Amino acid sequence: MSLIAELHLIREQLPPSEKGVVNIILQDPAASARMSITELALRAKTSKTTVIRLCRRLNLNSYHDLRLYLAREAFSSHSGPAYGITEADDPQTIVAKVRDKEINAIQSTLERLDVQVLLQVARTLLQAREIILLASGGALVTAFDAYHKLLRLGRSGYLPQDQREQKFRSALLKPEDVCWAFSFSGASKSIIEALEIVREKGSTIISLTNNSQSPIARLSNLSLYGATSYLSEFTGTMEFRLSQLCIIDSLFLLMIKLGMPEVDEPLRITDEIIDNDCLSPGSRNRF
Repeated sequence: MSLIAELHLIREQLPPSEKGVVNIILQDPAASARMSITELALRAKTSKTTVIRLCRRLNLNSYHDLRLYLAREAFSSHSGPAYGITEADDPQTIVAKVRDKEINAIQSTLERLDVQVLLQVARTLLQAREIILLASGGALVTAFDAYHKLLRLGRSGYLPQDQREQKFRSALLKPEDVCWAFSFSGASKSIIEALEIVREKGSTIISLTNNSQSPIARLSNLSLYGATSYLSEFTGTMEFRLSQLCIIDSLFLLMIKLGMPEVDEPLRITDEIIDNDCLSPGSRNRF
Protein backbone atom coordinates (compact mmCIF):
# COMPACT_ATOMS: atom_id res chain seq x y z
CA MET A 1 0.00 0.00 0.00
CA SER A 2 1.27 3.47 -0.86
CA LEU A 3 2.01 5.97 1.87
CA ILE A 4 -0.58 8.41 0.56
CA ALA A 5 -3.23 5.66 0.53
CA GLU A 6 -2.31 4.75 4.10
CA LEU A 7 -2.63 8.39 5.20
CA HIS A 8 -6.13 8.49 3.72
CA LEU A 9 -6.98 5.29 5.56
CA ILE A 10 -5.81 6.29 9.01
CA ARG A 11 -6.69 9.99 8.93
CA GLU A 12 -10.03 9.73 10.75
CA GLN A 13 -8.50 7.56 13.49
CA LEU A 14 -5.73 10.01 14.40
CA PRO A 15 -5.53 12.51 17.28
CA PRO A 16 -6.39 16.08 16.14
CA SER A 17 -2.75 17.24 16.07
CA GLU A 18 -1.56 14.37 13.84
CA LYS A 19 -4.69 14.63 11.70
CA GLY A 20 -3.79 18.26 11.05
CA VAL A 21 -0.37 17.20 9.73
CA VAL A 22 -1.96 14.58 7.49
CA ASN A 23 -4.44 17.11 6.12
CA ILE A 24 -1.59 19.40 5.07
CA ILE A 25 0.26 16.52 3.42
CA LEU A 26 -2.79 15.29 1.50
CA GLN A 27 -3.61 18.77 0.24
CA ASP A 28 -0.34 18.73 -1.73
CA PRO A 29 1.99 15.73 -1.23
CA ALA A 30 4.58 17.15 -3.64
CA ALA A 31 4.80 20.48 -1.80
CA SER A 32 4.94 18.68 1.57
CA ALA A 33 7.88 16.60 0.33
CA ARG A 34 9.83 19.84 -0.12
CA MET A 35 9.09 21.17 3.38
CA SER A 36 11.40 20.91 6.34
CA ILE A 37 9.95 19.36 9.48
CA THR A 38 9.71 22.83 11.01
CA GLU A 39 7.80 24.19 8.00
CA LEU A 40 5.34 21.28 8.02
CA ALA A 41 4.74 21.63 11.77
CA LEU A 42 4.10 25.36 11.40
CA ARG A 43 1.67 24.82 8.52
CA ALA A 44 -0.22 22.26 10.60
CA LYS A 45 -0.09 24.51 13.69
CA THR A 46 1.55 21.82 15.77
CA SER A 47 4.99 20.73 16.97
CA LYS A 48 7.89 18.84 15.39
CA THR A 49 7.29 16.13 18.01
CA THR A 50 3.83 15.52 16.55
CA VAL A 51 5.29 15.12 13.06
CA ILE A 52 7.86 12.64 14.36
CA ARG A 53 5.10 10.74 16.17
CA LEU A 54 3.20 10.46 12.88
CA CYS A 55 6.33 9.11 11.17
CA ARG A 56 6.66 6.41 13.82
CA ARG A 57 2.98 5.51 13.43
CA LEU A 58 3.71 4.96 9.74
CA ASN A 59 6.70 2.73 10.61
CA LEU A 60 9.13 5.25 9.13
CA ASN A 61 12.57 5.69 10.64
CA SER A 62 12.72 9.45 10.21
CA TYR A 63 11.10 12.52 8.72
CA HIS A 64 13.61 12.21 5.89
CA ASP A 65 11.97 8.89 4.95
CA LEU A 66 8.55 10.55 4.93
CA ARG A 67 9.79 13.18 2.47
CA LEU A 68 11.34 10.53 0.22
CA TYR A 69 8.14 8.47 0.05
CA LEU A 70 6.01 11.54 -0.59
CA ALA A 71 8.32 12.78 -3.35
CA ARG A 72 8.35 9.38 -5.05
CA GLU A 73 4.59 8.91 -4.92
CA ALA A 74 3.80 12.49 -5.89
CA PHE A 75 6.00 12.09 -8.97
CA SER A 76 4.42 8.73 -9.88
CA SER A 77 0.87 10.00 -9.57
CA HIS A 78 1.60 13.19 -11.47
CA SER A 79 1.64 11.38 -14.80
CA GLY A 80 -1.18 8.96 -13.90
CA PRO A 81 -4.93 9.22 -14.54
CA ALA A 82 -6.85 12.09 -12.98
CA TYR A 83 -9.29 10.31 -10.72
CA GLY A 84 -10.44 13.52 -9.08
CA ILE A 85 -12.69 16.04 -10.75
CA THR A 86 -11.48 19.05 -12.69
CA GLU A 87 -13.09 22.29 -13.79
CA ALA A 88 -13.28 20.92 -17.35
CA ASP A 89 -15.27 17.81 -16.36
CA ASP A 90 -18.88 17.72 -17.54
CA PRO A 91 -21.48 15.53 -15.76
CA GLN A 92 -20.96 12.65 -18.20
CA THR A 93 -17.20 12.65 -17.52
CA ILE A 94 -17.74 12.64 -13.76
CA VAL A 95 -20.15 9.69 -14.04
CA ALA A 96 -17.61 7.86 -16.23
CA LYS A 97 -14.88 8.39 -13.63
CA VAL A 98 -17.11 6.97 -10.92
CA ARG A 99 -17.88 3.98 -13.14
CA ASP A 100 -14.19 3.32 -13.76
CA LYS A 101 -13.37 3.61 -10.06
CA GLU A 102 -16.16 1.22 -9.07
CA ILE A 103 -15.21 -1.36 -11.71
CA ASN A 104 -11.55 -1.14 -10.72
CA ALA A 105 -12.41 -1.67 -7.05
CA ILE A 106 -14.43 -4.81 -7.78
CA GLN A 107 -11.94 -6.29 -10.23
CA SER A 108 -8.88 -5.69 -8.07
CA THR A 109 -10.64 -7.10 -5.00
CA LEU A 110 -11.90 -10.31 -6.59
CA GLU A 111 -8.64 -10.91 -8.45
CA ARG A 112 -6.66 -10.94 -5.21
CA LEU A 113 -9.31 -12.61 -3.05
CA ASP A 114 -7.96 -15.73 -1.34
CA VAL A 115 -10.75 -18.24 -2.00
CA GLN A 116 -9.36 -20.74 0.50
CA VAL A 117 -9.52 -18.14 3.27
CA LEU A 118 -13.05 -17.22 2.13
CA LEU A 119 -13.98 -20.90 2.44
CA GLN A 120 -12.52 -21.07 5.95
CA VAL A 121 -14.43 -17.94 6.96
CA ALA A 122 -17.71 -19.38 5.61
CA ARG A 123 -17.28 -22.62 7.54
CA THR A 124 -16.25 -20.80 10.72
CA LEU A 125 -19.32 -18.55 10.62
CA LEU A 126 -21.64 -21.50 9.96
CA GLN A 127 -20.21 -23.45 12.90
CA ALA A 128 -20.06 -20.58 15.41
CA ARG A 129 -22.30 -20.70 18.48
CA GLU A 130 -22.57 -16.91 18.50
CA ILE A 131 -21.19 -14.11 16.33
CA ILE A 132 -20.54 -10.49 17.22
CA LEU A 133 -19.75 -7.94 14.53
CA LEU A 134 -17.57 -4.94 15.38
CA ALA A 135 -17.40 -1.78 13.27
CA SER A 136 -17.40 1.99 13.48
CA GLY A 137 -17.63 4.91 11.09
CA GLY A 138 -18.07 4.11 7.41
CA ALA A 139 -17.40 0.40 7.95
CA LEU A 140 -20.73 0.15 9.79
CA VAL A 141 -22.39 0.09 6.34
CA THR A 142 -20.67 -3.13 5.34
CA ALA A 143 -21.00 -4.62 8.83
CA PHE A 144 -24.76 -4.05 8.77
CA ASP A 145 -25.01 -5.74 5.37
CA ALA A 146 -23.10 -8.74 6.75
CA TYR A 147 -25.31 -8.80 9.86
CA HIS A 148 -28.43 -8.79 7.69
CA LYS A 149 -27.13 -11.71 5.62
CA LEU A 150 -26.21 -13.72 8.73
CA LEU A 151 -29.73 -13.14 10.00
CA ARG A 152 -31.18 -14.49 6.75
CA LEU A 153 -29.10 -17.64 7.26
CA GLY A 154 -30.46 -18.10 10.78
CA ARG A 155 -27.14 -17.30 12.45
CA SER A 156 -27.15 -15.78 15.94
CA GLY A 157 -25.36 -12.46 15.77
CA TYR A 158 -25.03 -9.02 17.37
CA LEU A 159 -23.89 -5.71 15.94
CA PRO A 160 -23.28 -3.41 18.93
CA GLN A 161 -22.52 0.17 17.93
CA ASP A 162 -21.76 1.62 21.35
CA GLN A 163 -18.05 1.23 22.14
CA ARG A 164 -18.69 0.08 25.70
CA GLU A 165 -21.23 -2.50 24.56
CA GLN A 166 -18.70 -3.75 22.00
CA LYS A 167 -16.33 -4.48 24.87
CA PHE A 168 -19.13 -6.02 26.97
CA ARG A 169 -19.99 -8.41 24.14
CA SER A 170 -16.31 -9.19 23.56
CA ALA A 171 -15.74 -10.03 27.22
CA LEU A 172 -18.73 -12.39 27.28
CA LEU A 173 -17.61 -14.49 24.31
CA LYS A 174 -16.64 -18.13 24.64
CA PRO A 175 -14.00 -20.10 22.68
CA GLU A 176 -16.66 -21.50 20.33
CA ASP A 177 -17.83 -17.99 19.41
CA VAL A 178 -16.66 -15.70 16.59
CA CYS A 179 -15.89 -12.00 16.47
CA TRP A 180 -16.03 -10.42 12.99
CA ALA A 181 -14.34 -7.01 12.75
CA PHE A 182 -14.88 -4.50 9.94
CA SER A 183 -12.62 -1.55 9.24
CA PHE A 184 -11.35 0.31 6.20
CA SER A 185 -8.07 1.36 7.79
CA GLY A 186 -7.70 -1.66 10.06
CA ALA A 187 -6.52 0.78 12.71
CA SER A 188 -9.71 1.80 14.57
CA LYS A 189 -8.61 2.18 18.19
CA SER A 190 -11.91 1.14 19.78
CA ILE A 191 -12.11 -2.00 17.61
CA ILE A 192 -8.51 -2.94 18.41
CA GLU A 193 -9.20 -2.64 22.13
CA ALA A 194 -12.26 -4.90 21.81
CA LEU A 195 -10.31 -7.46 19.76
CA GLU A 196 -7.61 -7.64 22.41
CA ILE A 197 -10.34 -8.69 24.85
CA VAL A 198 -11.60 -11.28 22.34
CA ARG A 199 -8.12 -12.80 22.07
CA GLU A 200 -8.01 -13.23 25.83
CA LYS A 201 -11.31 -15.15 25.67
CA GLY A 202 -9.89 -17.53 23.02
CA SER A 203 -12.60 -16.80 20.45
CA THR A 204 -11.92 -16.80 16.70
CA ILE A 205 -11.35 -13.38 15.15
CA ILE A 206 -12.29 -12.72 11.52
CA SER A 207 -11.52 -9.37 9.94
CA LEU A 208 -12.50 -7.57 6.76
CA THR A 209 -10.24 -4.57 6.15
CA ASN A 210 -8.54 -2.77 3.29
CA ASN A 211 -5.09 -2.87 4.85
CA SER A 212 -3.23 -6.17 5.13
CA GLN A 213 -0.54 -4.56 7.31
CA SER A 214 -2.99 -3.18 9.85
CA PRO A 215 -3.19 -3.93 13.59
CA ILE A 216 -6.64 -5.48 13.16
CA ALA A 217 -5.34 -7.87 10.49
CA ARG A 218 -2.47 -8.88 12.76
CA LEU A 219 -4.90 -9.64 15.59
CA SER A 220 -7.09 -11.86 13.40
CA ASN A 221 -7.17 -15.61 12.87
CA LEU A 222 -8.70 -15.18 9.41
CA SER A 223 -8.44 -12.02 7.30
CA LEU A 224 -10.16 -10.85 4.13
CA TYR A 225 -9.11 -7.73 2.25
CA GLY A 226 -10.92 -5.24 0.07
CA ALA A 227 -9.42 -2.80 -2.45
CA THR A 228 -6.26 -1.08 -1.26
CA SER A 229 -6.04 1.81 -3.72
CA TYR A 230 -7.38 5.18 -2.69
CA LEU A 231 -8.02 6.91 -6.00
CA SER A 232 -9.83 10.03 -4.92
CA GLU A 233 -10.40 12.06 -1.79
CA PHE A 234 -13.60 13.49 -3.23
CA THR A 235 -15.73 10.36 -2.88
CA GLY A 236 -14.68 9.36 0.62
CA THR A 237 -14.37 5.62 1.09
CA MET A 238 -16.40 4.53 -1.93
CA GLU A 239 -13.85 2.05 -3.29
CA PHE A 240 -13.28 0.53 0.14
CA ARG A 241 -16.97 0.14 0.89
CA LEU A 242 -17.84 -1.34 -2.49
CA SER A 243 -14.97 -3.83 -2.39
CA GLN A 244 -16.01 -5.06 1.06
CA LEU A 245 -19.61 -5.47 -0.06
CA CYS A 246 -18.65 -7.68 -3.01
CA ILE A 247 -16.68 -9.91 -0.61
CA ILE A 248 -19.71 -10.16 1.68
CA ASP A 249 -21.93 -11.09 -1.28
CA SER A 250 -19.48 -13.83 -2.32
CA LEU A 251 -19.34 -15.10 1.24
CA PHE A 252 -23.13 -15.12 1.56
CA LEU A 253 -23.61 -17.29 -1.51
CA LEU A 254 -20.83 -19.62 -0.43
CA MET A 255 -22.44 -20.01 3.01
CA ILE A 256 -25.76 -20.90 1.34
CA LYS A 257 -24.02 -23.62 -0.67
CA LEU A 258 -22.14 -25.01 2.33
CA GLY A 259 -25.02 -24.61 4.77
CA MET A 260 -27.70 -26.52 2.91
CA PRO A 261 -30.10 -27.98 3.91
CA GLU A 262 -29.94 -26.29 7.37
CA VAL A 263 -30.05 -22.74 6.02
CA ASP A 264 -32.93 -23.41 3.64
CA GLU A 265 -35.66 -22.90 6.24
CA PRO A 266 -34.44 -19.51 7.59
CA LEU A 267 -33.89 -18.37 4.00
CA ARG A 268 -37.45 -19.38 3.09
CA ILE A 269 -38.93 -17.62 6.14
CA THR A 270 -37.02 -14.38 5.61
CA ASP A 271 -37.70 -14.54 1.88
CA GLU A 272 -41.46 -14.60 2.55
CA ILE A 273 -41.17 -11.60 4.89
CA ILE A 274 -39.32 -9.64 2.20
CA ASP A 275 -41.91 -10.64 -0.41
CA ASN A 276 -44.78 -9.55 1.83
CA ASP A 277 -43.09 -6.20 2.39
CA CYS A 278 -42.91 -5.46 -1.35
CA LEU A 279 -45.63 -3.64 -3.28
CA SER A 280 -45.70 -6.47 -5.83
CA PRO A 281 -45.14 -9.74 -3.90
CA GLY A 282 -43.39 -12.48 -5.83
CA SER A 283 -42.11 -10.07 -8.51
CA ARG A 284 -38.45 -10.19 -7.51
CA ASN A 285 -35.72 -12.80 -7.72
CA ARG A 286 -34.99 -14.86 -4.61
CA PHE A 287 -31.63 -13.25 -3.88
